Amino acid sequence: INLFQVSPSDLRETLEANPAIHEVNVERILPDTLSITITEKQARAQFVKDGKIYLVSNDSTLLPYGEGKQVYLPLIAVKVEDDLKLGEKISTEENQPVFDFLSYYDSYAIRRNGETYFPSQIFKVARIRQDPKGDLVLFLRQSGISDNFKIARNNVLIKLDSSELALSLDRACIYLIENRIDGKAIEKYIDARSHRVFVE
Repeated sequence: INLFQVSPSDLRETLEANPAIHEVNVERILPDTLSITITEKQARAQFVKDGKIYLVSNDSTLLPYGEGKQVYLPLIAVKVEDDLKLGEKISTEENQPVFDFLSYYDSYAIRRNGETYFPSQIFKVARIRQDPKGDLVLFLRQSGISDNFKIARNNVLIKLDSSELALSLDRACIYLIENRIDGKAIEKYIDARSHRVFVE
């Protein structure tokens, strides 16, 4: 194939039409090489619509998905348009706290007793939803807690304040970290909302 017969911009546009692809870089390297670098969208959660399971990317795009659930990804409950199609973004206006949490969950650092923790190192979220007041409710399973943390019951529910997400996530994580340090078990319900007295 003649490299000059290939349009890098057309090829890039064709490849980026795939909803699973975030970015494509196409470069001619003379005399005989065409370099193509593809960056895929990263799945942050899974979502059920019309009985089918989809992956949701870090920019809230609905991605195609195969058979069965991926246990390592949280299942999110969000409001969507009836005619949402693959490759389209889920509206973040009503669902913003859920996507904010997914971003914080991967990147937010908590420093305690000279160590740095990330929420994803401490617990694995099974499901995420918003309650009628807009606060976030996280459901954890026993198998989703790090081996370093004890758990009192089979399931744990954590409530976070969506308007003060960083603060309430910080409170929840510090509670879990301190329980690990003290050798205490994690209780069934943790209310870490910033406007509430901490309840466990």
